[in-house]
Amino acid sequence: MAKAGKNGSSDSSAAPPGETTASPSAASLDEVIHQKVRLGIVSLLAAMPGREAEFGYIKGRLALTDGNLSTHLTVLENNAYIAIDKGFVDKKPKTWVRLTAEGLQAFRGYVATLEQIIKMVD
Repeated sequence: MAKAGKNGSSDSSAAPPGETTASPSAASLDEVIHQKVRLGIVSLLAAMPGREAEFGYIKGRLALTDGNLSTHLTVLENNAYIAIDKGFVDKKPKTWVRLTAEGLQAFRGYVATLEQIIKMVD
């Protein structure tokens, strides 16, 4: 049975036999990653050797303040997408941020959903 859309038209996008009828949409994007700054952080970490970067490097590359970066890192850490390690280099405190396996999986899923949405447009 076809669903009526917002304008009253029926949705004739039924999938062929053997294919799923579930279509990706903006609503299916991971809300934790979707926010612009967090997407930048996760994208940057995913591209780094070892999927790790120092706080100051992330801050500089994304042009963020300490507070703004810290706030977004907290959200990502609370969702187990990143791990934060603190230490010292030449007696100076340093903070390293690492993308976790869960974070990498979530990022790959986010990218896959975007790719599916783009294919629907083509």
